[in-house]
Amino acid sequence: MSQCRKQEKIKFKVGIRGSRSETLMLLSEKTYTKVNIQSILKECKKGDHIVLITLEREWALPHSEILVE
Repeated sequence: MSQCRKQEKIKFKVGIRGSRSETLMLLSEKTYTKVNIQSILKECKKGDHIVLITLEREWALPHSEILVE
């Protein structure tokens, strides 16, 4: 696995895993290198998980799911 250099930006997509059905839904077709979390939280309900999905196999995120409280 590669080490991320300070200025290198990792491309990812954002999904939401629903708290009731646990279905993973892609939030947008857009690819991000940074994101406004407030715009994502508007799409979420308490108990949902925000899921960060990397687009390259060389990158792995240790905490790719974020619980919405």
